[in-house]
Amino acid sequence: MSQNAPKGAPEQDARSSRTEERLSSRAQRKIAEKESAKKRMLWTVIGAIAALAIVGLIVFAVTRKPEVPAVAVAPAIDADLLVSGRGMGDPDAPVKVVEFGDYQCPGCKFFDETVKPQLIEDFVKPGKIHFEFRDYAFIGPESKTAAIGAFCAAEQDKFWQFHNTLYINQSKTENGGGLKPEYVRAIGEQTGLDMTAYDACIASDAPANAVDEMIAEAQAAGVNSTPSVLIDGVKIDWQGYDDLKPAIEEALKKAGA
Repeated sequence: MSQNAPKGAPEQDARSSRTEERLSSRAQRKIAEKESAKKRMLWTVIGAIAALAIVGLIVFAVTRKPEVPAVAVAPAIDADLLVSGRGMGDPDAPVKVVEFGDYQCPGCKFFDETVKPQLIEDFVKPGKIHFEFRDYAFIGPESKTAAIGAFCAAEQDKFWQFHNTLYINQSKTENGGGLKPEYVRAIGEQTGLDMTAYDACIASDAPANAVDEMIAEAQAAGVNSTPSVLIDGVKIDWQGYDDLKPAIEEALKKAGA
């Protein structure tokens, strides 16, 4: 008797093999689809995290307070020194001396710390001159920022301490981007200004207009550098206190003082 397999066996094996291949192919597609879905989900999560991180950085940049260098505060003005606004001394003194300066000008810092104290002792306190500082803010935009702040300090009768503090800290700010509004405002805080009133003053047009008027006045008087000094409205040539003192004394003689 024959031991051969039934005649239909090879065909059945072939069909079975094809069925297995189809099942295997479907399984592979499902696996691939699942892997693709996982990857899409992963990238979606990564994208969401990145978007949140960007939003967080933007919020941080917008809301964080700018770093402001420490402010060294000038001493308060002597109680026995008559001051009013940006002037000092007797308003009815026989001679009027005006300095036009810029808060970023090193020569103006020298004048403030070296020449002005001598003027005060020799001429302001004895009632011989009335001294006034006016702004010729020409070095850059931050010069005007500082001048605007000083105007608002003068509105609160705190001009001179604010003014002196600007010069004390000049090494941190001169031409280096340091005289930004937040730094000038910090000077206001440290010199005891009413900051609500200060902010309202800064937000108005008055300070910028006043500074522009002083700049125009300086130019009309022939000022083109700082510090420039005018005695009774006339710009003088000077190199130091040794030049300035005799010029004031001559003006006092002319005034009969």
